[in-house]
Amino acid sequence: MEEVVTNTNEKLIIYGHDYCGQARRLARTLNQKEIEYEWRDIHNGDPAWKEELRSLAKGYLSVPTVVFLDGKVMVEPWPEEVLDHLQNPPLRFLSKITNLSAILSLAQSQTAFLKRPFWRTSYPKKERRSSILRIAANLFKRGE
Repeated sequence: MEEVVTNTNEKLIIYGHDYCGQARRLARTLNQKEIEYEWRDIHNGDPAWKEELRSLAKGYLSVPTVVFLDGKVMVEPWPEEVLDHLQNPPLRFLSKITNLSAILSLAQSQTAFLKRPFWRTSYPKKERRSSILRIAANLFKRGE
């Protein structure tokens, strides 16, 4: 699940509890990488955190739930997904590219490994759009 909220905190926020193995693994991974975060234990902490989590996780108490500094919310992510998002921040640079055909040609030139063009794949529109943006981001990083 992907949602964007406003994070006024200076750190990542992780909603979890002590007896969730996946939440403990995420916390351990972030500690090893020396990434600062705020741990919000939904059972032993502030009762308001439970309600915050319910609003973020569409009514469920799904842990771990991570709120990034850019406002993106990940529900039950694996530590690798969190690290990937931290290493590859959102594509804010796309506001600099106003020509849609330039983005499409960049993406198309990078999708030669696919058997057919990316817009004819069976992936849902949202996934196609995010892969175009990822390809454009990689090109931007390399300076192409």
